[in-house]
Amino acid sequence: MEIRFYDKPGLSLAPAAQHALRTALRRIAATSLDPVPDYQCLASAPSALDDKLIAVAYAGPPAARTPVAFTSAFFLPAAPALAQPVLHTGLTVVDPAHRRRGVMTRLFGEIAARAFPTYAGEGGLWVTCLAEVPSSLGLVAWYLEDVFPAPEGAVRREEHGVIARAVSEGCREQMLIAPGAVLDEERFVFRGSNDWERGKCFKKDPEDERWRHRDEEWNTFFKETLKAGSGDEVLQVGFCSRERVDLILEVLGRQRSEIGAKL
Repeated sequence: MEIRFYDKPGLSLAPAAQHALRTALRRIAATSLDPVPDYQCLASAPSALDDKLIAVAYAGPPAARTPVAFTSAFFLPAAPALAQPVLHTGLTVVDPAHRRRGVMTRLFGEIAARAFPTYAGEGGLWVTCLAEVPSSLGLVAWYLEDVFPAPEGAVRREEHGVIARAVSEGCREQMLIAPGAVLDEERFVFRGSNDWERGKCFKKDPEDERWRHRDEEWNTFFKETLKAGSGDEVLQVGFCSRERVDLILEVLGRQRSEIGAKL
């Protein structure tokens, strides 16, 4: 498997290359989202790729690679109270035929490792994840420090609250949070985030086996946090330091060899 990274491709790629990338992303999205939304890196707007950091996984023999998964992240508007930028993990889609193979680990790892040298502020950068399935929330949290919310032991810091309020007040359109969704500031849950027409393709049952995390503690925690079928989404906030990036690079090295052997 090969991972290709694109740093703001709307500003760096020629029009033909942008078109090819958009086509690949929409082809992947069609394997899991019905309908494919006009949103984020999948949007038809000419500027849709201008601010995105995109990692795409390609599988198959070197001469005939096909796109099978992607993560499209972007930076949130700066919060004056924070010394570091905030990277939102954005949209991830994995072709069902390639799930449970460590692909999400490699995609997120690639984004974090590539973004850090160029964009990190003093000491690191903040990272957010908005999701309603334990597999995504647990994966991101594994890589980060000072994660909130999380199972036993998570401590809410002032920065967590600053970021959550900034998302609620100014980033709903960018993150496809329903206008009427209510932020539960104690649990960091947007109640009804996907419970609207534009979000219905993202609604999932957090108890569905396909979306469960390998660690049952995470499954139990989010089962108690989210109301099944309601379109609730957890806003998870954590910090990525230089030490965490080193860990990510170590894991990526293992993943490359393990996945390469399988594919």
